[in-house]
Amino acid sequence: MKRIHEPRMTESERIVWEGSPSHWTVAKDYLKWAAVLAGVIVTAATPYVFFADQLGSEFHLPFAGAMIIAALWPIVMIGWIRFVTKRKVWRLSTERLTVTTGIFSRRTDNLELYRVQDFFLYKPFPLWILGYGYVKVMTTDKTDPEMIIGLVKNPTALYEHLRTNAGKPTSEPPAMSLVVPSALVRKPSLRMIHAASSGSKRSR
Repeated sequence: MKRIHEPRMTESERIVWEGSPSHWTVAKDYLKWAAVLAGVIVTAATPYVFFADQLGSEFHLPFAGAMIIAALWPIVMIGWIRFVTKRKVWRLSTERLTVTTGIFSRRTDNLELYRVQDFFLYKPFPLWILGYGYVKVMTTDKTDPEMIIGLVKNPTALYEHLRTNAGKPTSEPPAMSLVVPSALVRKPSLRMIHAASSGSKRSR
């Protein structure tokens, strides 16, 4: 797969599909940090529920400040995971398939569609009910023989666009002309010229 900084489209090229990974791909991370946040909330509420009569006024401000700081950390992590997930973008044009990744420095990998050998559509249960799935692309590229696109919304549209555009040449092949090396061209000798002139005289 060829790596480029920014995809440059030709005049005849157009984007037919674009997508990013679904948040279902990082659902475990969301649940983990949500559990941490819930733990912080329970920890903050426990002293006021069970020991409210025993707490002095000097306890409230430091404890509340510590709990607020502790609650901000999982909230920030959930927002960061969401941001990172959407920074990965697949784009399918009529000539190539690109994937752009990176947070601050962006990198784009480029796959020409004529290198695509085959592709498969997979919709796991129960996510297919919500319209999500994967598309696996098999290529002739030696560095990246496989590319898995997903989990994305409406993978059937991507599959149909691949079926329409994959395997086609990106442009018309150039016209070929036969060039004969000068060393292979036989120059006429004096004997050949004399024979040709004698034959013309006899025909008269």
